[in-house]
Amino acid sequence: VLIHGTDIPRDQYNTNNSNSTFNRQLTFYGSLGYDRSFGKHDVSVLALLYGNSLSTENSFQKQVIFHTGASFNYMYDKRYVVEGSLMGIGSKKLPAGDNIELAPSAGVAWVISEESFMENISFINYLKVRASYGITKNDSWGNNNIDYYRYTNTFVRGGSFIYSNGTFSNGQTTYSTVANEIYLQKREDISAGLKAVLLDNSLHLDLGWFKSHSIGNLTEMAYTYPQILGFENLIATNFNSNITTGIELGMNYTFRISDDFYTTVGGNLLNINPVITKIDEPLYEGVDAALLREGTPTDAMWALVADGLYSENDFNPDGSLVDGLPEPTFGAVQPGDIKYLDQNDDGIINQLDQRIVGHGIRTQYSAHIDFRYKNIGLFVIGTGRLGDSNTRNESDGNNVKEGYFQVIGNVKYSEYALQAYGPDNKDVNALHPRLTAASGGNNDRNSSFWVYENDSFTLPTVQLTYFFKGRNTLSFLKDSHVYLRGGNLLVLGKNKAFTEVNPYGAPRTKSLVMGIVTSF
Repeated sequence: VLIHGTDIPRDQYNTNNSNSTFNRQLTFYGSLGYDRSFGKHDVSVLALLYGNSLSTENSFQKQVIFHTGASFNYMYDKRYVVEGSLMGIGSKKLPAGDNIELAPSAGVAWVISEESFMENISFINYLKVRASYGITKNDSWGNNNIDYYRYTNTFVRGGSFIYSNGTFSNGQTTYSTVANEIYLQKREDISAGLKAVLLDNSLHLDLGWFKSHSIGNLTEMAYTYPQILGFENLIATNFNSNITTGIELGMNYTFRISDDFYTTVGGNLLNINPVITKIDEPLYEGVDAALLREGTPTDAMWALVADGLYSENDFNPDGSLVDGLPEPTFGAVQPGDIKYLDQNDDGIINQLDQRIVGHGIRTQYSAHIDFRYKNIGLFVIGTGRLGDSNTRNESDGNNVKEGYFQVIGNVKYSEYALQAYGPDNKDVNALHPRLTAASGGNNDRNSSFWVYENDSFTLPTVQLTYFFKGRNTLSFLKDSHVYLRGGNLLVLGKNKAFTEVNPYGAPRTKSLVMGIVTSF
């Protein structure tokens, strides 16, 4: 037998660095607690320490977190409660010697039902009011470009410095003389609420109000310090802020006829109002002041406002627009293209004509019923949303996956192409503008034409259950139950056709499941 060389499996002694990763994490924590009850006093104190250091490959600096602090809770006579905490939040992203900031919080509660004057109020079993105030801080800048050392003076590599009558040149570095004096981002939370148990423990109520103010989010000041000052995209400071206020309500009521026959009904409601309180933005004046974001919802949808579609009467025989109509700047238009409102009356349609055309969910609610009769149980829950806007323009004309609700260019047409403006459908309120194999141009813009109301109500779960119990139950079925569960059996919404399809993923479907839960 003649053997040439040695048979060595490929890559057995070699590493592929492109598929290799590295990280090293060091974490330490500790806590010390004290709890004591004596007489009418209940005291609880907790001190803690937490640290974490994470190193990753190609990372300029370790991610370091250090928290320490203490909290206490004191209750007197089961009626009056006071609690508070003081945390020290540390960050490597702040300058040495000034990289720990304090975050205090405090809360009070009063159990009114324990007072002597409540003894003769029989329908109130438990009643408590509460209030709290707290500050939390973080260094989650959320942008790698403004991650570390932004508290120092910044600089940028400029162009070339030419000398000797243009014979020679060198790279030029321009230094900014403005320091980035930053601190941790802060959130201020205030809440108040009431909890009650009434009517012989049959009715449970929870009512709350809250305000959450996100203050001093780290912001690159692109508009406050424009390029003409030499500081564009260089200065980062704690600036952008927003506030969210809201109410929340929960209720459960149990109607009991006997141990074998009872029903529980209940529901929850949440309503919020998010508003921008401070933002770095251009200085709009006059009629364009309507574009200012400060004071508007944080989740506002800014877009052009559509006024239906152009009709044949909007054009002269040579194809130009008739007098009096504003001139669009997003490409040539024809009958069947989207017509936009000239919000600032300057005679042209451009981005200055954007306005708020929708926003996110404002109200969420749910309702449920749990019915029990002997061995039979029926549970139904419904959920809904109000004040929600969504958009059906998801195509940029380049990706053939896109364009189901908005057909643009030569993407594959969906059934919505049948509802487009055309020779057989010259309705200026058609669901879709004219079709074209060219680029979207005027029609492929964010506008109210593509926005729809997404308010809806859904029954995500309906379940019928039979419980095996009692003396006649087979031993292997004891403490078991079988069930029949339906999912999304009912979906109500004016525009649910846009949300049910989900063309690039799994559609929302109805389901029916049978099962058994048991133990041996």
